[in-house]
Amino acid sequence: SANRSLVPTNSRNNVIERIAQNPIRFHEENGMMVPDGYTSHVIRPAAKGDVVTMARAMNRDFGSKAKAMFQSEVDAARDAIEQDLYISYRQPGKDFDCYRVGSIGKCFCGHTLDEHARFN
Repeated sequence: SANRSLVPTNSRNNVIERIAQNPIRFHEENGMMVPDGYTSHVIRPAAKGDVVTMARAMNRDFGSKAKAMFQSEVDAARDAIEQDLYISYRQPGKDFDCYRVGSIGKCFCGHTLDEHARFN
């Protein structure tokens, strides 16, 4: 039936009317037209093409995200050192190994390694 749409049929007209009434405004910034409310940054090559300058720039922009992404790897490495237990495995039919599996890593059965009994 016509009433089964997820979005009411008149909502599209409302959106178009709102855009017509409130068009996106632009301003010129560094020779470019930029929508109001947006900011832009000029990207320049490093003055010194060295690794340290690049690493500092990358750390400013991506450091917190990279830290969060690799935290489980850091935790697993710390656990391996503290427990003197280093776990690696290969899934059947796969050509790659999973190394440094931590306590929150999932087993093939679906449990985390912490949920399994300890072994010697």
